[in-house]
Amino acid sequence: MLLMENKKQPVYVLLRTFLVLSSILFFCSSATATFNNALKLYEKKNYPEAFYAFKNLAYVGDKSSQFNLGVMYFRGEHVEKDGIEAYAWMHVSSEEGDEKFLRLKNLIYKKLSEKEQNAAASLSEQYIKKYGNAALAISLAPKPLSDEECTQARKLLDITQPEYPPKQERVGQLAYVDLLFNISSQGYARDLSMRTATDTDFFKASAKSLISSRWETQIEQGYLVPRSGALFRFNFAGIEDADVNTKKFEKAAKERLKKAEEGDVKSQYAYAQTLDAARVLKLDIEDMDVEYRRSNEWYIRSAKSGHPLAQYELGKNMLAGKGCEADRETGLKWLRAAALAGHPYAQEEIAMSTINDGVSDTERAMLWLRKAANSTSYPPKLFLAWELVANPSMQLRDGNEALELLAVKPKYYYDDVRIFETKAAAYAQLSEFKKAIKWQTKANKKAKKLGWNIAVMQERLATYENGQYWTGAYHVPEMVAQSKQSI
Repeated sequence: MLLMENKKQPVYVLLRTFLVLSSILFFCSSATATFNNALKLYEKKNYPEAFYAFKNLAYVGDKSSQFNLGVMYFRGEHVEKDGIEAYAWMHVSSEEGDEKFLRLKNLIYKKLSEKEQNAAASLSEQYIKKYGNAALAISLAPKPLSDEECTQARKLLDITQPEYPPKQERVGQLAYVDLLFNISSQGYARDLSMRTATDTDFFKASAKSLISSRWETQIEQGYLVPRSGALFRFNFAGIEDADVNTKKFEKAAKERLKKAEEGDVKSQYAYAQTLDAARVLKLDIEDMDVEYRRSNEWYIRSAKSGHPLAQYELGKNMLAGKGCEADRETGLKWLRAAALAGHPYAQEEIAMSTINDGVSDTERAMLWLRKAANSTSYPPKLFLAWELVANPSMQLRDGNEALELLAVKPKYYYDDVRIFETKAAAYAQLSEFKKAIKWQTKANKKAKKLGWNIAVMQERLATYENGQYWTGAYHVPEMVAQSKQSI
């Protein structure tokens, strides 16, 4: 018997702050939907992917997935039949006393020999200590640190103020835009993409400003190193209404907190987002602790109940060490749970955090990147295109597919240099070196216009001029001595 869930679930807009936002993503944000995604894989007899999904959901405490993992071991689907393993997982899944789980667990136990029963009991106790509710409550939770104790974000050294769009300026519209970006080894803002905005018309003005910014560099063992996943918010106008807006914010925050304390999963996530917004806006509200560790406390409550958006935020914070000790292993567990729900940002984050790290499965990372690229989000399409033409594994390379991805018009993404360089690498992969040189030269000229000094760009051009394709990551550490050279 495979556990099934037939309830219809609503679709929610991805919200990242307390306002109603112009969001570019839609997907189901319920725990049931995540489990149903795994179940659909099973029903299609895609046992390898169903097993992967049930396993990763089981690791974050989903009882239905723990049970179904036991079913697959019992039936020998994707894995060899193993009654002992099956019983152990069913034992963990039934710790809350679910009658169906208990009944089937006992039926399996009776089918085991006395020797197998003893082994099953022993393994069950081990799994309870590792995957039971009490154990996971400790192992999956972030280890809190104050913002002061955490690794400090790179400092902004210089930025040009964005121009207020004329149309919106005439009506005095209040707005903000959140941009996600990477900081190159040299301190340039790269790969700018919009994550949320009150009005998408403000995106271009914000992106133009951020692309001209300069950030603090970081040196490790003689190399300037890049940093991924930085977030910056642009606020437009609203100074004269600050007091009114703060009062509205505070009222909404209290309402969310009340529901969150009552156990409402969506409100727990929403209140964590409210704290994040208050921190970014630098609002001074009595009794509101806006440190990252406080946000994480609410994210973990919501994430444990299966909320994918909370799982994504928590996983991202644990990877980066925001409000907690950096914990890559646990952070990836939460991101996988969110990714299995169809969260494209989580899918992209997993892929870019694990691809070519020398430890993780590169093909699995590519699979996540492909899933993310199937969404409306542009960055994963671009990132996938680069891997298809520059990944060290030749089996993954496909220049034609990369060019197809690059044919999609960028939406809410801003970094022409990367687009041009990816096209150059794609043509080089197809041995069309004249086109590769053309696009790389175009990229170099654009970078020079922006005042960028990136040594690897000249190396790529020389590679294509020598009739060779490029291999390696896009953002790379740069020797301090190299950074002084001009393009």
